[in-house]
Amino acid sequence: MRSALLAAALVAVATAPVMAQATVQGFGQDTFSLRLPAGYQFVAQTSPGPGMMAFGFASNQRSDGTRSLIQVTLIDLDKGPGGPPPPLDEIAASMIGGVRQRRDQWKQAESTITIDGVNAKLIRWSGTNAPSPERPSGQAASAMHGVMVIGIKGMVAFTLHAQDLDAFASATLPACEGALMSFTLKPHD
Repeated sequence: MRSALLAAALVAVATAPVMAQATVQGFGQDTFSLRLPAGYQFVAQTSPGPGMMAFGFASNQRSDGTRSLIQVTLIDLDKGPGGPPPPLDEIAASMIGGVRQRRDQWKQAESTITIDGVNAKLIRWSGTNAPSPERPSGQAASAMHGVMVIGIKGMVAFTLHAQDLDAFASATLPACEGALMSFTLKPHD
């Protein structure tokens, strides 16, 4: 009887869904939170330019060596070149342009959403990875899909981006998009 209860308890634990985990990250006086899908972890933080910080999160590595990726980029608009901050459309075009320039067979669709109480752009995209230092020209191209959310809260612009290979995207991107939609930002005054 006791071993049957133990076996039943182990099966219940082993088959229980793994819950998402919250992450809270800071950049200067700005703090954001995100509910990552199960199995995703913080992998890198880098500053791509003055007043910018990018945070990378990835799924566990698959047997083929690939991972699904989530990136959050914060841009302190107070640290820009002066004058009024750029409008949302300009920031969105610049951020998705950075992804597009590394892809061939590009397609995208845009819509407007509300996230964390502010209007934002939602861009769904697909394309193949163009030859680059990450993919030498002799390596076969891979079809990819992604979703990007761009918004401005206070004097902080944010870009939330998730992407994965076509073979995995239908399974991973819905959870990644859910993570992006859980984003909250406490910008500086």
